[in-house]
Amino acid sequence: MTNIDFAAVVHGVNDAGLNFYKDVGKLISSYNIQENILYFLIEMGLGTAVNKFLSEGTFCEYFVNDTKATEVYKSLQYRSEVVSAIFDTNSARAIDLINHYFPDLINNRPLLHMKLLLLQLGSLIRARDIPSALDYCQGPIGSLFNLHPECLCELKKYTFLMISPDPFNSRNSYLLSPSRLHTVAREVSHDIIKYYQPNYQFHELIDSIRLYEYSKRYSEVPSCTALAKK
Repeated sequence: MTNIDFAAVVHGVNDAGLNFYKDVGKLISSYNIQENILYFLIEMGLGTAVNKFLSEGTFCEYFVNDTKATEVYKSLQYRSEVVSAIFDTNSARAIDLINHYFPDLINNRPLLHMKLLLLQLGSLIRARDIPSALDYCQGPIGSLFNLHPECLCELKKYTFLMISPDPFNSRNSYLLSPSRLHTVAREVSHDIIKYYQPNYQFHELIDSIRLYEYSKRYSEVPSCTALAKK
């Protein structure tokens, strides 16, 4: 019967695991994190932030040139204008800009259209201007809903806020928070990219950072046998 040195096996497996995480850590270097951050900003449509990051980051010239030659970068300026309008809670301007720069998008993305209209509705609810909110529902929102009943799922979220005596502390109150503008801006910018570049692969910035931190943490853990000797 063969004798198995279990300590050696554990040590070998542990070292193999550590080497794997070290390799991952090297792969996701600070430079790669910079690339992911840059593309995250580009995909978000944050034009000013992209230009500032490019000027302050440590990017190779060929990488910058290659990035600026991509379709996603070429649409950045247009998406940036749309995102700025969303941050200003100016639904009408955002829709006008999309129709101007991306003329077939709104007609083929009714849910996106509804999300933009609902930003204005949220603004009226925040101001507790319920009469104007009701008029708005019967106007642009009602017209879109009649054509696309599937948009009801988005509209329902706001009806609870309209009838609530305290919408800021009620169900779906997150729709009235400033962070909602960032969420919608991201969704709109991503929808524009996906519509014109169906095969585009988005950069998952948060996952990359977590994996990088995870790999660093595990690469610093001492082996099981080393701990046993202490």
